[in-house]
Amino acid sequence: MPSDLDPAPADALADGRIAIAQTGDIRQAWFARPTARYAHGVLGDAIEAGSLVVVTASGKVLEAILPVDQVFEDITPRIADLDGDGTNEVIAIRSSKDGGAAATIFGIVGTELKLRGAGSENGRPNRWLNIAGLVPHPDGGLTLYGVRTPHIGGRLFVLDFRNGKLSESNDIATDVSNHIIGSRELGMSATGNFGGRMELILPSQDRRRLRFPLSGRADIALPGAIDKAIALVDGRVLTATVDGTLIVVSP
Repeated sequence: MPSDLDPAPADALADGRIAIAQTGDIRQAWFARPTARYAHGVLGDAIEAGSLVVVTASGKVLEAILPVDQVFEDITPRIADLDGDGTNEVIAIRSSKDGGAAATIFGIVGTELKLRGAGSENGRPNRWLNIAGLVPHPDGGLTLYGVRTPHIGGRLFVLDFRNGKLSESNDIATDVSNHIIGSRELGMSATGNFGGRMELILPSQDRRRLRFPLSGRADIALPGAIDKAIALVDGRVLTATVDGTLIVVSP
């Protein structure tokens, strides 16, 4: 999520941002009701969010409040029309005290903001996941990719939201990562056209190679471990190493 987005309101999650959409029924989204009830700190502090707030195209504010055994272990929501029906969904990382993290999808049902679907949890508390990217679906809409336990093994999963139902496939790739434990940087992966193909680009587990699990393109070795966001600009991959060395990769 771009860091130049407007900060969320003062009573929202600390250093969270407002996700913005130009079209669709949901135009803004952010996390609110800061809480310390989930002791993990994977994002660098002990404060997570207890609710998700959206603003509709008509200006109405709606909020989905989690039960006390759950939090949004996330920083900024993602707004997208996943099923291609012209209305937006909001993607958020939700964690529970029993099962750890899951990718969740919220949307407007009637006049309320409700959970539309959730992927499987990681199976135990303090096991996190990070969203990796959204890839255009052949039949319209978008397919969601994420990395389970990016700090310990890194397993790629995929979620498709169609006709109000969610389907999931797990372990479609291993030895991947897109986050460093304790970091606030959630953008260490990218989707887009690279060398004439739609690619999902993310680091290997040691962050010393770029991997392309959708196409099977050969890994690209890097001059050092990266810890910065990955971006695709004019068909080239941009990122940087831990020591600040800029990396530009052309196909």
